[in-house]
Amino acid sequence: MQIIQEHFGKGHAKEGIYLSNMGDVFRKQKQFEKAYLLQKHALGILQAVYGQRHPEGADVLFALGKTRADSGKYGAAQKLFRKALVCLCDVIDTKKMIIG
Repeated sequence: MQIIQEHFGKGHAKEGIYLSNMGDVFRKQKQFEKAYLLQKHALGILQAVYGQRHPEGADVLFALGKTRADSGKYGAAQKLFRKALVCLCDVIDTKKMIIG
């Protein structure tokens, strides 16, 4: 992380993306609390850079949901998945989508 911060600056979107990826590694290792903390920090960075409703933030919200679901916290996971969906629906034109 130090290299990322030195190269891009602290709080850069790249830092948020790398933190989220590191969180996913911890999730896969079943270290759910470490994963959650990294992903939560990543979300804060990305929302500070892009705003509350952006696809990058939606990706991290979805990752947070997976972490919560994998740790058995299904209610919390569902809320995070819904927030991610709201972010994505805000940026895509669902009227032009063809489903089926």
